[in-house]
Amino acid sequence: MAKNEPQASKPRYRRSKRLVLAGLQLKLAIAFALLACVATVVQALVLVHALSGLARDVAGADSAVFAQASSLVRQNVMISLALLLPPFVLAGVLVTFRIAGPVYRFQKYFEDMASSGYSGPCTIRRGDELQELCRSINRGVERLVDPLQKTPGASGQTDHVLAEVAPALPAQKQVEVSS
Repeated sequence: MAKNEPQASKPRYRRSKRLVLAGLQLKLAIAFALLACVATVVQALVLVHALSGLARDVAGADSAVFAQASSLVRQNVMISLALLLPPFVLAGVLVTFRIAGPVYRFQKYFEDMASSGYSGPCTIRRGDELQELCRSINRGVERLVDPLQKTPGASGQTDHVLAEVAPALPAQKQVEVSS
């Protein structure tokens, strides 16, 4: 690629934090890990069922066959978990970046707006999920802010509108707005 060609696929900014919403991302990664464990257990049950049927069908089968089958299943489960858990956990974390990043950005956008006022529309990276939600947030904020910016002496009214809207926001962090 030539130096003068635009790089349309690159995001406008890079994330500085590895896990932007660590709690959410780790919960989802754990869910992916649990899915890997469930898949492995189901695989082991199917294998045990097949081996048990085989052992019953073989003439002269005794407890040695079942003991060998048990050892084989245990080994199979351990190998499967060792192979499945890392990619499932990694997938859990990587998939959440496209969702947790925008959620984190929305939270910071509203915190910044509450502390220092409107500074422009909210933006998220081009490949992130929740693009439509971002557009809806911007339309809603523009609708609230636009009339206030056109009204002379309305800078104090912005705080009044934010004070009215703040109680409707989730109670995670209460933001005090002076009127």
